[in-house]
Amino acid sequence: MDYALQLEVGELTPPLMWGFFNRRDLGNLPALPSYNLMRPISYFGYHYAANLSGMIINFILSLIIALLVVALMEGFNISLLAGIALSLPLIFLAVTLNFLVLFNIGLLAFYIEEVSPVFWIYQKLLFVIGGLFIPLDFFPGWLRDVIKYLPTAFIQYYPPRVAIDINWKQYLWVAACQLGYIGLFALIATATYNAGIRKLEVNGG
Repeated sequence: MDYALQLEVGELTPPLMWGFFNRRDLGNLPALPSYNLMRPISYFGYHYAANLSGMIINFILSLIIALLVVALMEGFNISLLAGIALSLPLIFLAVTLNFLVLFNIGLLAFYIEEVSPVFWIYQKLLFVIGGLFIPLDFFPGWLRDVIKYLPTAFIQYYPPRVAIDINWKQYLWVAACQLGYIGLFALIATATYNAGIRKLEVNGG
């Protein structure tokens, strides 16, 4: 079930990615000032709300299927359902953190021609050092000590583990680290966005 929940968190990435890179809201500079950036609404808030609504639907449907499969294989387990319910706030924070990382990648369109390769690199890193392909416990000790503090671990690895093994001390530590990274990437996004807007204005938009 740990692995199934990790897949659930990973399943929340594609709608966000396609929102940025297929519609070219951030990946195509000519479309930036004329349509999206001049709206009298928060650019970040617009994308966050638009993508979160779609991700919630995908998550609920996928979670129902995962729970049915687990119930058929291992039987009905109340403690597991309680763990999943308790992990939902951490999963929400993980989705928000993942959104901010991808939002920062999208904002690179102010400075580079194509941002899709950066996304693909990040996606593969999330798979490998986020604990989806290889559990973090399998990495060498020195490498594991580094990886377990990276944002990827708090996006992909820790939220499902809390659902399986409820530990309030670890729960609060994971939540605090997620909030810290969310604040950090929000500051970076704000600075990058404002600098990009000034760059466009200086160059005539």
